[in-house]
Amino acid sequence: MNKPLRQLLVALPTLMLLACSNPPETSVEPTEVSVDEAMTHPVKLRAGDTVKVSLDVNMSSGSSWQLANTLPSNLEFLGSEVTQPPGQNNLLGKVGLSEVQVFRFKVVSQGDVSLEFRKARPWEKQKPEKTFSIQLAVAAK
Repeated sequence: MNKPLRQLLVALPTLMLLACSNPPETSVEPTEVSVDEAMTHPVKLRAGDTVKVSLDVNMSSGSSWQLANTLPSNLEFLGSEVTQPPGQNNLLGKVGLSEVQVFRFKVVSQGDVSLEFRKARPWEKQKPEKTFSIQLAVAAK
């Protein structure tokens, strides 16, 4: 048997397996999208993504951010934390210094939602010091 025919016979099973195999699924990895007070336009997300909302705060003044509306059914609250802004090393909790309050949400299904936050002293009944809202446009995976 000549050499080219032998090579073809050796390669043929591999080629047939490749031809019969399913194409790889185009999987889009979930991402974390960051939002801050400077954002004014709707944020586009996909189900499975995480959204991180970062809001400036000074916890030593007694003020903090709270979610002002009911949590939409297509979001899962993952938690919140207070962190240092970039460039401040080991100053968290110092009186008078600014901090960042971070809220994380996981998008569980499609649908447009609005997140509204208010900054106030929780024990006071007056108008909030500041408000922030962001529109989330959530598509399917």
